[in-house]
Amino acid sequence: MVFKTPFEVIYPNTTTASVDDVFNVGIGYVTLKVLKPMVELDFYEIISMYGVESINDYTIPEHLKSFRRIEALTRYAFTIKQLISNCVFVFESRRDLVSKTIMYDLKLKTEKLERQIPFSYTLIKNPTSNSQTYKIHDVNFIRILNALRDVKEQLSAPINKAGLIFRQRPNENPTELVDNFVRKG
Repeated sequence: MVFKTPFEVIYPNTTTASVDDVFNVGIGYVTLKVLKPMVELDFYEIISMYGVESINDYTIPEHLKSFRRIEALTRYAFTIKQLISNCVFVFESRRDLVSKTIMYDLKLKTEKLERQIPFSYTLIKNPTSNSQTYKIHDVNFIRILNALRDVKEQLSAPINKAGLIFRQRPNENPTELVDNFVRKG
């Protein structure tokens, strides 16, 4: 599996499929429904902050940067909610009430922040030139972005605990795994 862009996953060509490949869609689900949104969150976070994805993209006009920042912040909140929805079934199937409650609380917090986004900017219309620009209120905008970052950081632990990031094996000691990896070089 190779990531070409934050939004496109390319799988290597295979000529034969094992029984596991045919019947186990878990890896595909985790890749598309968990990993892809997590990568998108980083992408939206960068654009929310700077208006561009790369330092080489500074040829974008300033008025478009403001629009891109607002759009990215909105998608950032939406993608967090989408990621939570994609993961919550794991907690239900494992009867993990604590993680499910954490995820539910994070979703509510995200929805509250999402409702505040329209108050973080002003749309300015110019009737003579028939154009519009966005004026971002940086204090509110950055406060919402930082709060969404906190939600994103808090998501990682329950998602990992569910085995959707790193496989969780009850008899494995992470310290021993790291030591073995370092020794084998």
